[in-house]
Amino acid sequence: MRRGRERAEVDFEQYVEQRGRALERYAYVLTGDAHRAQDLTQTALLKAYRRWSWVVRADHPDVYVRRIVTTCYLDWRRRRSSTEEPDDDAIARVLQCLIGAVRSHASRGLHQLRELMDDTLTSEGTTRDE
Repeated sequence: MRRGRERAEVDFEQYVEQRGRALERYAYVLTGDAHRAQDLTQTALLKAYRRWSWVVRADHPDVYVRRIVTTCYLDWRRRRSSTEEPDDDAIARVLQCLIGAVRSHASRGLHQLRELMDDTLTSEGTTRDE
């Protein structure tokens, strides 16, 4: 049993070496903040490590781990939104711009993020519907 665990640890370490930076970049796209992206990546990798035997059996382990990153991000957003979330009016006051500009930028950013996600998933042979 020990040999199997050592093998799994080596596989996990190799995965982190090969894909860790890409996961961090993905987390940055989600959060827009380098420090939060690092925290999010570490949290997701910890969860992946705990279930590594399941992860490596997945058809696309990287997609599985990115899904963990996404879920961790959504959990963080839910926690954050329950405590504080400035509305469009507050953002407009801080940025000294019109509310319409805030909404327009948010809409365009969300659209670009969705396109990026679609392109990424499509290039790996999966779609949003899977």
